[in-house]
Amino acid sequence: MVKVGEHRERLLAIKRGEVLLEVMNQWRMALQRQFEAAFERTNLPDRPNYERINDFLVRARRLVINGGPEL
Repeated sequence: MVKVGEHRERLLAIKRGEVLLEVMNQWRMALQRQFEAAFERTNLPDRPNYERINDFLVRARRLVINGGPEL
């Protein structure tokens, strides 16, 4: 399942063939511009810190197994 939130009705209209290709393409290009602008401003690293994520997951699993807080 993909949560589409505010875009649900518009996407369903596209699926039903109720939206002209030109209108749909304009929306697509606007979304692409929003994505590119957000990408330019992001402070996310180029790659996740896999070691830190793995450490968190191991501690979370131990918490579940042991039934006590370790995080």
